[in-house]
Amino acid sequence: VLLVFLKHLMRQLDNEDADWASKTVFLLDGARYHTSDEMREYLKKLQVQVIFSGPYSYAAAPIEMVFGVLKRGELNPERRSTGKK
Repeated sequence: VLLVFLKHLMRQLDNEDADWASKTVFLLDGARYHTSDEMREYLKKLQVQVIFSGPYSYAAAPIEMVFGVLKRGELNPERRSTGKK
């Protein structure tokens, strides 16, 4: 699923800025679908910089703060626990 998403994302980025890859860094965690041989091969083919964060390094990924707000807000009207603080 992630590879399909990335392929669609790349097409969109190519349409917006032909030089996007030289200005982009992907921050991925150590999930198997991020570190699989297939994913690493695809990222290498894209010639983009990739940083793999350590396990449970939520503070190293600023987007996690946005996700946290979303999970506590409209996306989670019953205020169920998301497993993250």
